[in-house]
Amino acid sequence: VNLIYPQTLSAQIPANIIDNFSLIQKAVFEYSNDLLKER
Repeated sequence: VNLIYPQTLSAQIPANIIDNFSLIQKAVFEYSNDLLKER
């Protein structure tokens, strides 16, 4: 079930939403890096 679930889940999600999520992850990662640099 664990192998099938992510595939069916990703199939239901449009590709542009996945792209936006990856962009948000990058933005959060860079933002947290900036916070660490300020310390």
